[in-house]
Amino acid sequence: MGPIRRQPSCPGSPPRAGHSSWNTGNISGFDITKDGLWLHRAAENFGARLMPVSGQPVPDIAGRYRCAELDAELTVAEAGGVLFGAVSGWLGQGRMEALNPIATDLWALPCPRALDHTPPGDWTLRISRGDTGRPTAIDLGCWLARGLRYQRIT
Repeated sequence: MGPIRRQPSCPGSPPRAGHSSWNTGNISGFDITKDGLWLHRAAENFGARLMPVSGQPVPDIAGRYRCAELDAELTVAEAGGVLFGAVSGWLGQGRMEALNPIATDLWALPCPRALDHTPPGDWTLRISRGDTGRPTAIDLGCWLARGLRYQRIT
């Protein structure tokens, strides 16, 4: 099987996978190598090995988290057994959206709207835990911004 290549999709949406032969060049898309499945986004100077995930996330992440880089806060609240999240900062207060479970310590925060450009789509929340197992930080990212560290403040 040759590399899996990116197929056209709507602006802001995740890439769709398709197949091509090994000799098509490696501009953007997916490659299967002996080391695993790789995502390449040449226009963003980004590449990463994709790792499978599994399990159910533990819904114990409610609290407030602060990103020093953006001077912004992420609030995660539980209501009726469902986790909700919203980000606030210099652009204003985002609305609370239900978090979707992905895998152990991974959640998705939908972002279906934008003001003057395409919406960033789902934000991925990767939970970091301390020695006691309590959440200490959340790394937030999407196709538009990656690796934003939010430290727990409450």
